[in-house]
Amino acid sequence: MTAVESILKSYDLEQLRDIAKHGCASGCARDHIYYSETTEFFNKYESDIQDYLRDIYGEDFMFHLVTDCHDMTDMKNKLVWTFIELVASDYMNQVGEGDDALYGEVA
Repeated sequence: MTAVESILKSYDLEQLRDIAKHGCASGCARDHIYYSETTEFFNKYESDIQDYLRDIYGEDFMFHLVTDCHDMTDMKNKLVWTFIELVASDYMNQVGEGDDALYGEVA
C-alpha cells in the first residue's frame, strides 16, 4: 500500500473534506494527531511522502520547511500533515468537490 492509499483508506469523504478545508492542525485528521502517529507514518512512507511533496512544490519547498523545524519530530510532523492535506485536497478535486482555493489554506 502506498502512502496515498493509506490516507484514502483511513479517512472517509467527509473527513477528507474537513482536512482539505481546515487542515490537520484543526484535529480533524484523527489518525494523525500525535507526534507518535505522524512519526510512525513518516518512517513507514518516507520516500512516498518526499516524492509527492517534491512533485508538487519542488526541492525549495522541502528545504524551507525543514529549516523552519525545531527538531526531527517537528519536521516529520510538518511533512506528514502537509502531505495529508494535499492528498485530501487532490481527492476532493477528483470527486468534483474540490476548490482551487483550498490549496491556499493547507500547509
